[in-house]
Amino acid sequence: MDSYPLSPRTFARIFNCALVIVFTCLGCGGPDFSKQVAELNKNNVQRLANCYLLFQHRNGNFDGPSDKAEFIELLAQERVAKNLKQMGIDRSNLESLFISERDQAEIKVRYGLRGGQMGPYHPVTFETEGLDGVRLVGFTSSEVKEIRDDAQYEALLAGKVKPEQAETELAPD
Repeated sequence: MDSYPLSPRTFARIFNCALVIVFTCLGCGGPDFSKQVAELNKNNVQRLANCYLLFQHRNGNFDGPSDKAEFIELLAQERVAKNLKQMGIDRSNLESLFISERDQAEIKVRYGLRGGQMGPYHPVTFETEGLDGVRLVGFTSSEVKEIRDDAQYEALLAGKVKPEQAETELAPD
């Protein structure tokens, strides 16, 4: 009987996270690379979550930003300019990154979370209002979940759902 140490879904998340890390740290590639990066940065909820991951890896200790000012300070640095350009982020208007395109409201961010090279993958960015009863939540795994249930949304926002539970207990996208 074959046994695999990781479920296919867990492997896919680790692989996606690794891609984001490689793409953001190396900052190079051709047209296929650009397409892959664009696929992982479809909206500001996802872009901001990926920037959170970038912050965790760039600061050397895997801690997330302590507040919005510290977050923007890193994003304004020249050393991440190429990364942000590949993610479709306008460095001249970083404040716009914190606004959801869907509801035009400020995206809530859970600051100060500790990550790691292979997780845990925290929910870190949250649409405030959402659209048609659905709010997007961005994870540091590059994944975005559509959340319809208010109690589930509030539990994620408050950090009451452990990252490993979020992977298995949330409703599928």
